[in-house]
Amino acid sequence: MAKVIKNYESLTTKIGLLICLLVTIVTLSLIFLFKYADYIEKEEKNILLTEYNRKILELSKKEINKVFYHLSASFENPEISIKINDRTLNACYQGRCHKYNLLSFAKLLQLSIPEFIDFKIMLNNNVMDFRNHHTQYEKENSYKLNENYKIFINTFVDKEFWDKRKSLIKKPYWIIGITLILNSVALYLIFRYLFKI
Repeated sequence: MAKVIKNYESLTTKIGLLICLLVTIVTLSLIFLFKYADYIEKEEKNILLTEYNRKILELSKKEINKVFYHLSASFENPEISIKINDRTLNACYQGRCHKYNLLSFAKLLQLSIPEFIDFKIMLNNNVMDFRNHHTQYEKENSYKLNENYKIFINTFVDKEFWDKRKSLIKKPYWIIGITLILNSVALYLIFRYLFKI
């Protein structure tokens, strides 16, 4: 009888160790799972901002190129002079000048860029257009047009939109995590019931 009790105690000790191991594995799995979910969320945000940053750059270059077309020049030409005053872009090349109303550029951006993307576009230090000014943007890039001019594009995702998107991204990870926890608790309760730990 003493041998049976000793075997039972040894078995319960081993099962206790298995349960500790299970808790450790589940905890580490949950940590990994939620770190990975955070990584996926940040990566998706970066992809979204990069995509709209590229789209804004293409639209900006296209509109600036239209201005230079009227001057029979290319924006790569360093002899071009550009000034922005009162929502007007003034470009001059070899004594000829052309004005471009930036309000038409703003309308084009409003049609092309969804409301959940806020942005600021600057040509050197002159603001060409912006939507909902922020003190800190999430993605900031600069693109060199020529030796004298750079376009700076700063983008930001609307918090309300991103919170909804983030919950959709993380939902499968929460479901997996909760399932893992519930299965672990069920396994623990089964062991406890079977071996009266």
